[in-house]
Amino acid sequence: MRAIFGWSINFDMKFSYNWLQSYFNEKLPASEKLAELFTFRFSEVESVEQIGTDTIFDLKVLPDRACYALSHRGVAREIAAFCRMGMVDVPFKAVTPRGSFGVDIKEPSMCARYIAASLAGVTVSDSPAWLVERLASVGQRSINMIVDIANYVMFDIGQPLHAFDADKVRGVLSVRKAREGERIVTLDGKEVVFKGSELVIADEEGPLAIAGIKGGKRAEVTKTTTKLLLESASFDASAIRRISTSIGIRTDASKRFENKVPRYLAEEGMARFIEYIVRESRGAEVTVASYVDAHGELDHGRRITISGEFISRSLGVAISPKDIEGFLGVLSIVFSKNGDVYELDIPPWRLDMTIPEDVVEEIGRLYGYENVEPKLPPRVSAPSVLKALYWHEKARDFLVSSGFSEVVTYSFRKEGVMEVVKSMASDKSFLRDDLTKNISEALSMNLAHAPLLDISQIRIFEVGKVFPKGGERTSLCIGIAQSKGFKGESVNEQIRQLRDRLVGYLGAPIATVCTIDDTGGVILLSGKPIGTINAVDGVMEIDLDTVTGVLPEPKQWDITVRKVEALYSPISLYPFIVRDVAVYVNPEDHFDGVRAIINRLEGEKKLMHVVRKPERPFDEFLNSKIGKKSLAFRLVFQSHERTLTDAEVNGEMEHLYAALKEHPGWQVR
Repeated sequence: MRAIFGWSINFDMKFSYNWLQSYFNEKLPASEKLAELFTFRFSEVESVEQIGTDTIFDLKVLPDRACYALSHRGVAREIAAFCRMGMVDVPFKAVTPRGSFGVDIKEPSMCARYIAASLAGVTVSDSPAWLVERLASVGQRSINMIVDIANYVMFDIGQPLHAFDADKVRGVLSVRKAREGERIVTLDGKEVVFKGSELVIADEEGPLAIAGIKGGKRAEVTKTTTKLLLESASFDASAIRRISTSIGIRTDASKRFENKVPRYLAEEGMARFIEYIVRESRGAEVTVASYVDAHGELDHGRRITISGEFISRSLGVAISPKDIEGFLGVLSIVFSKNGDVYELDIPPWRLDMTIPEDVVEEIGRLYGYENVEPKLPPRVSAPSVLKALYWHEKARDFLVSSGFSEVVTYSFRKEGVMEVVKSMASDKSFLRDDLTKNISEALSMNLAHAPLLDISQIRIFEVGKVFPKGGERTSLCIGIAQSKGFKGESVNEQIRQLRDRLVGYLGAPIATVCTIDDTGGVILLSGKPIGTINAVDGVMEIDLDTVTGVLPEPKQWDITVRKVEALYSPISLYPFIVRDVAVYVNPEDHFDGVRAIINRLEGEKKLMHVVRKPERPFDEFLNSKIGKKSLAFRLVFQSHERTLTDAEVNGEMEHLYAALKEHPGWQVR
């Protein structure tokens, strides 16, 4: 089964053996055998329960099959396929559009089809025994005949339905977004205040129902209802899921809509709804006053091209053309054949079948995976994979030993070449086309926190995939940044030295064919550009795949295994404040004396918020004019509970100044 991103739960539903049997003239296998077949061919069986003369299966329907299998007919089709049994065709009589009842779909992207039918001469009574029994078998209580029929059709064929009291509806029905602040009281008495993004079914007075999720109390069908307004619709799965989650209401209807209900099913659902109402009205003259089918583009049949050779190769077992065609037949897939290639017309209820691999999966489970003999896969040329892994690790080993830390940055950015179809956020709409931008941002962010880390230089690198116009590849990006006043070589010079050392470390043949155009900062390998150096920002990026390609196969794994023991503690979410203190001491005094005073004050809780204590002075010199030695220390203050104020930190520094002045011969600068 292909994974469904972001939605991977199963759906429990109860299925009645007797209900399933109504789809077959031939006797179904015994319940124990049927449960076994479900497990091996279709779905995990949560439980099997005997209730009177019926057996109830609690099945975990997988998300990709929910579009058709959250219904008895859908499961009956599965039984027909893996038991090779013919199903009873239960026809329905289509309703001819009539009347002038108005339906206005204002949000076609969220509602592709809306069928409304008004019925007159209705008597809302208790349900007949067969209907009460059927609903009870799947854990549903009887409410009244109209509601029960709607539920029965949904559990039978999978199309959610709803009924309004037509006398309580004012004017044209509108499928629109709710207005911010609008309210509805649902059938179970819950009040919902809309934020303005929810889809509702409304009349001229306001919302009547939360589309695809729950009906409202205002147009509820009761025992006094004589006119009905019936609804059968197709709502967008993503919209229903989002709205259902937002308002905290999940229903049997929303569960089906959020997993896609085929649009063609709305017509059949409405026809069966009307048919059962007329049939069970016990002699009442029920008439269809109006019938409106408002829709945009309806379902188009999906066609998949697949070969018998692809099916057999994918499954790892030879499937004969006769067996393939037999499996396609029981899956209701109409096909034409040209040599070994099949053109398949997928049934409209199988929204889960979109690519050739889906067809392979269906044939595989019907053939029986237990019938596929285990075989060792063919040997593959692994050295190339191991070679890349080895040289990537060698580069990491060199950089870590050179004082660099490895980082992992986001693969998504605001701009790029390859756009993501459904991005997580507006600033993550593209795959990154290089690592340089991410490393530059990481350098800036870490440099801003350098005092908190008690460092004056940031040295980081990343090995990762990038997605430029030429195609996916692996890059190595190295960055150096340093605080103002850093005493040492420029990042420009450090990057150039590191580049030369890395080339030498990787050795022949890199060292003999790698040249650098220092004027443009381009790194060449056998004359081909493989990377660039941005000396201003202190960032170098190279095409690691190209470099790896010219390196030899490794003969041994000589990568250093580094064991690091570290104690981690949570960081504060609040900003830090940096304060420097400089003090003149006697020439013979050691800086440990100043550090001891800082430690003592913190122990006395007079420097309560210091999070970075100095290990040694950041500046030290002898002032010969006054015969004193100057020591400068840096402290970092931060709270885990709140943002500190300058006044608070200044007060703590005053305690420190006073303590330092108490020492004979010391003077705070």
